[in-house]
Amino acid sequence: MNFPCGPLDTIQLIALILFALLTLQCLLGIGLGIGFLLQPPLYNTIVDLNSAFDKQTYFSIYAPHILLIIGSGLVAIPIILGIVGILRRRWLYLMICLALLSLYMACLSGAVASGFAYYDQLKQNLQNDASNYSTNLIWTSIRSTYNCTINNCVSTLDDIMHANKQRIGIISSVFLLVPLLTSIIIIFHMRRDVLYFK
Repeated sequence: MNFPCGPLDTIQLIALILFALLTLQCLLGIGLGIGFLLQPPLYNTIVDLNSAFDKQTYFSIYAPHILLIIGSGLVAIPIILGIVGILRRRWLYLMICLALLSLYMACLSGAVASGFAYYDQLKQNLQNDASNYSTNLIWTSIRSTYNCTINNCVSTLDDIMHANKQRIGIISSVFLLVPLLTSIIIIFHMRRDVLYFK
């Protein structure tokens, strides 16, 4: 395949395909991150819990969502730099691309770690709030929404919250593959064509 900058070899074509997959992954990451973050009725429940008891602890389950969204937004920059670097044979662009891809993978790794982590304090706070403020109207709303009794609403909510963030952890772990392969291909391309970069 020929471009104005010169013919592309197999390594460059593979790199461009990976960048295309990375673009799709970027859009999916933002969409899935926001989708699971705003997933009803859990999001409304967490907002209501925070308003009722003035605790930020409940928002801690959204740490992997935030990391996935931020990382997916940032990866747009290395995609552009990487494509230009591959087509124009610009070593500087590819070096910056590698650095930003490493940052993206760090965000994904953080999302995986926080997605699979078990937050002991979360269930403890739910139990304390359920026992100390059992007459609060929010528990009536929660029992109605999740079809649970006052005795098992805490466990039900805890399971739903952890399941929600674990899905983001699974998605993030799968998303690590493409930027890793892209980085390897770029490094191999730069190693082979180092004399072309100015």
